[in-house]
Amino acid sequence: MGALPFREHVESHSLLKAVGSVTGLRVLDLGCGTGVYARHFRACGALRVVGMDSAAAMVEYARAFERREQRPITYVHRDATRPLNGIHGLAGAFDLVVAVYLLAFAASEDELAALCATARQALPPQGGRFILITLHPDFAHTPGWYRAYGMTLTSVERRREEGERVRLTAWVDGRPIALKVHRWSAAAYERALAQAGFLNITWIRPEVSEAGRRWYGERFWSRYLTLPHALIVDATTGPGEGGTVPEGDADNSSCGPAPDPAGTSWSMPSTS
Repeated sequence: MGALPFREHVESHSLLKAVGSVTGLRVLDLGCGTGVYARHFRACGALRVVGMDSAAAMVEYARAFERREQRPITYVHRDATRPLNGIHGLAGAFDLVVAVYLLAFAASEDELAALCATARQALPPQGGRFILITLHPDFAHTPGWYRAYGMTLTSVERRREEGERVRLTAWVDGRPIALKVHRWSAAAYERALAQAGFLNITWIRPEVSEAGRRWYGERFWSRYLTLPHALIVDATTGPGEGGTVPEGDADNSSCGPAPDPAGTSWSMPSTS
């Protein structure tokens, strides 16, 4: 992973553990970027995988990869804040929706609500799951806190407020990539999710893979795990006593190593 060890050993590991087995599921990857996770879900036995992104270059890259590899994945160039209702083959057509960092790009609570609504529209009326990774509402403001993990986070606003702009700088292959994201409180996310119909919401802290602990050591990860820059949300629409973390490690390990997501989601220029 080089400059971004957390993406393989924390992000991918934690996301795939939260998702669990995708065998036989229909999966929509919102803000799919170049399709790294979409390809992984297909390789892990998903029945159908669709990736959606508003960045034309990202979608074209994913489609080009698809043409070379001949994997049955569909990529759609579309802004995820636009409703899916009435879109043939997308509305109500999925069992699972995944969004990696997408909601952190929402510039307003209306956009946040629209993204959650799109996720709900992609699921059938009887329910389904929406799993997302997003910026930690209380990420560390101490300068350099995340630098050892290949990134920095800096608040643009003078005071902390709902939806404040945050500058995220990540180093990929030694080159800095600067992005503007937004910090939303846990309450804001939960309002948007509830408004869309997600009634069972679980917040999940990321963890480090065994390989990451072995290669980098416990001490290396201690600062990050104390206050990670991102959290996972598992939201469901069906009846139940709240979201649960599935036991999915065994099934995911059978389809090869976790994807290396370096250079994918970081490059999102806008809400996708």
